[in-house]
Amino acid sequence: MRQRLRNGLGALGVMVLLLAACGESDPSATAGGDEETTVEDSVVDTTDSPDVSAESDSTAEETDSAINEKDPAAPIAADAIYEPDAEPILVWFAAFEPGTYRTGAFGTPMSFTTTEALSTQVNGDGAFVLTDISSRAPDDRDLVFFRVGAFSDPAAPNAPIEEQTFWPNDDFLGWLDNLHEGVIATDPVETTVSGLAAIRVDLELSDDIECGWLPGSCVGFFENNGQDIKALNKGASYRVWVVDQGTEDPLAIVAGIAKDDDAPWFERADAVMDTIAFGDIAPNPVAQLAAGSNSLEALGGVDVDLPDNISELTNGRSRLVRRWTGRLFSLIPITEQPAAIFFAERPHDLDGNPLATTDDVVSELTAGGAEVTELEATTIDGVETRVFDVTSTDVGAILLRYSPLDTNEDFLGWDAPAAGRIWLIEHPDRGLMMISTHAFENVDEMLPQVNELGEAIVESLTFTS
Repeated sequence: MRQRLRNGLGALGVMVLLLAACGESDPSATAGGDEETTVEDSVVDTTDSPDVSAESDSTAEETDSAINEKDPAAPIAADAIYEPDAEPILVWFAAFEPGTYRTGAFGTPMSFTTTEALSTQVNGDGAFVLTDISSRAPDDRDLVFFRVGAFSDPAAPNAPIEEQTFWPNDDFLGWLDNLHEGVIATDPVETTVSGLAAIRVDLELSDDIECGWLPGSCVGFFENNGQDIKALNKGASYRVWVVDQGTEDPLAIVAGIAKDDDAPWFERADAVMDTIAFGDIAPNPVAQLAAGSNSLEALGGVDVDLPDNISELTNGRSRLVRRWTGRLFSLIPITEQPAAIFFAERPHDLDGNPLATTDDVVSELTAGGAEVTELEATTIDGVETRVFDVTSTDVGAILLRYSPLDTNEDFLGWDAPAAGRIWLIEHPDRGLMMISTHAFENVDEMLPQVNELGEAIVESLTFTS
């Protein structure tokens, strides 16, 4: 399960709908949520998938729960070599053919090989998720990669998130030693994954453990994007590796099944694990922000000065989320609040065609039903920039795309705010770029806050190489 730390925004389609393995562990469960938390199931649309039936041979084999157990301490992918020229995985929620691929979704580049068709789910925001092509629910035969910012309070699985004392991410063994008795764990073992030191352990929840986050799910890993949790669900079983990343936050790899009959998935996941290889360790593309000077990979590279109250504006989780898969945008989420700042390196129309001018963008927004009001123009690092206020009654509607890749799904793209502001920059070298603030709910409260941060960014922004 991946769960958002903020209120459910319905409007932030790109941020919310792309969560994997969330909710109850029953594979027949459907997506759900409430006013406090947004929860989505691992639904994979196989309409355009490779010509592989959901009743494939690999799936049929899962009727036999016998699997070949490996030595837990055996090195993983000891001889695997990173393939920088492998085909990049650029899709979200789509199946792909057997072959060798690479991803940069969690910063450190990784290549892997699969001899069977699999599906991606999340493929960005600092996480990468592989699943069986017929996966339809939380922990339903998935293999999840993400960076750990902290562990949940090991002794308080039934405490609300805001009341927990998080465990540091550099002490996984200490966390395991202090787990609540309702968490069933094998003895952890030291191993290596592609030559990097790792700890492996198997985890599940006992039937009588009380969970406080959501019905059926508790204990978990806080991802270092400042927004998501990989939580453990009742009824599911997990094989977990926490892999050293040097000075960067550790990488967690979690193989999960929702029911005992799916135990052969662990063997299939092992087959992929035996091929993974890492390139040079690199930071999570979800970068932490601080007051003062920051270098961002947004808009092709910029420097900005953020205000002293950046932590207050972002509820202590100041992060720049940079999308993997060539979608050419980044965002600063106002966590636990219905607002965000988006940076688009090249806005596109709904068909995935690049928009060349400011007027093209305004026409596209207006055609989508937004009301756009032009304000006084400004300059950003010497480049003339037109400024607009925008409102929409169809909050969360996708009015622009960031890339032709967005056209694969209706919910990928620029989310219409209830109210916001747009800066459109016609850069002589980088082309048309866009900064926008988005207040999706509580406009009277949120719009001044998100615009304050937007103005601070715009006033201090300089372009870097």
